[in-house]
Amino acid sequence: MKRLLTATYLSVGIASLIGLPAQAGVLFSEDFNTPVNYVGTRLNGDLSGQKVNFLHGTAFQNSFSVETLRIAGGTTFSDPSGKGGAYALGMLESAQNDLVSAVFDAQSFDFLNLNIDVSAIDLNCCGGAFNPTGTLVPKFEFRLYDAPQGVFSLSTPGTLLDSNTITGIASPRTTFAWTNHTVALDTSSSTDGNVALVIDLVAGGYASFDNLVIASSNVSGGGIDVPEPSTSALVMLLGVAGIGLSKPKNSRNNSN
Repeated sequence: MKRLLTATYLSVGIASLIGLPAQAGVLFSEDFNTPVNYVGTRLNGDLSGQKVNFLHGTAFQNSFSVETLRIAGGTTFSDPSGKGGAYALGMLESAQNDLVSAVFDAQSFDFLNLNIDVSAIDLNCCGGAFNPTGTLVPKFEFRLYDAPQGVFSLSTPGTLLDSNTITGIASPRTTFAWTNHTVALDTSSSTDGNVALVIDLVAGGYASFDNLVIASSNVSGGGIDVPEPSTSALVMLLGVAGIGLSKPKNSRNNSN
């Protein structure tokens, strides 16, 4: 999946300059397969605790480490379906409450919709195992906050607009068993269309997500299909703010 990153407010400005209305469509698409300057520090180099925005672009805030897991070419994990590609993100449920967030300009559209693959997985390092029997089911929560003018902080998130949860399936400890989910979050009560999406693992001990696509639309669950390249400059644009990362309450063994 081709990575598509830039700023939505530029999209609106360009559209107004050439007389086009603001358009719904893909704001962000990322398969996490091309981390920049990846340095694996544990599990035979198959785990990196480097910040998500450092490896995968400036779109993200994250609390604690939120690991990047190497799948293809590594020796620790297996992915029989191949859906995870080369890399995926992994996060803890509660030991340190890993969080990932990004700010998007949904413009005047009523929904921020996302499509995502999730899987149970485990680490036999860094204080783990967190799912030692490989029987825990991952449950992710997606929270949408108001982010006026694109300002948002994970430590003081502000007004909650909507939330939704998804549940995956149990899998062997080091084998990905992906399930695909579409989630719709209501943006209609935002101040100016700028909203912050927070991804949180709320059950399962440790789990992974990958292949994240986010779109704005007036239809619940709509707009997630990736547009043709000729329209991507106006449609698939991302507004981000990286303000006020949470300060860790303690440090993980695989800290950055």
